[in-house]
Amino acid sequence: MVDLRETEPGTVLTNETFIDIPLEGIELEALTFEHCAFHGCQFSSVKARALSFRHCRFYDADRETACTFRFARLKDCEFTECDLTLSDFSRSQLYQCRFHQCQLSGAQFSHCTNQHVLTASVTMHELSLTDCNLAYADLSGSGLKETDFSGSRLSHAQLDRADLTEAVLTDCEMHEVSGEDLVLRGADLRGATLGGLDVRLIDMTDVQIQVEQAAVLLDTIGVKVR
Repeated sequence: MVDLRETEPGTVLTNETFIDIPLEGIELEALTFEHCAFHGCQFSSVKARALSFRHCRFYDADRETACTFRFARLKDCEFTECDLTLSDFSRSQLYQCRFHQCQLSGAQFSHCTNQHVLTASVTMHELSLTDCNLAYADLSGSGLKETDFSGSRLSHAQLDRADLTEAVLTDCEMHEVSGEDLVLRGADLRGATLGGLDVRLIDMTDVQIQVEQAAVLLDTIGVKVR
């Protein structure tokens, strides 16, 4: 089995399987994984930059186990068409990371952030989770300003106390999300499915929505638009 602790930057790994590997706290840079499987691996507190995962599996259906990235610091990493079911990214930092067409149902993103502090007065925000399945995911307490969620499924997700200021949520499925004290200030919600979203619990200042969406939101609180 490949020892990731000794793998040189620039290495491409294909069709490898990693089982119950503890990688807590190590540093990884510029590695590409294609069609690899990670079963029960621990990426907690990993510091990683420029990793690329394509068509990889982080969920073991036979053992019903997932991988954890708790407290990880990931920068400029990409996950394309990966199975990250039930993966745990809670309290991680995901700056300039890109998730595209990934299975993330039930994944944990609670209290994670997408920020990078440049100076005491300048903080950058960048993350994309596009065309992903985030149904039943937990994003409670997360700080994900300006994140691009476009085309993703967020039905039944936990968004309580999350900060999605100026996030892009176009064409997202947001049916029956839990959003107490959710901040959507300046977010783009055009084309999103908003059934069950209680506007009385959410900061929706300056959001962008379409006329038909306004009627759905008002209907939720008992206001009928004729």
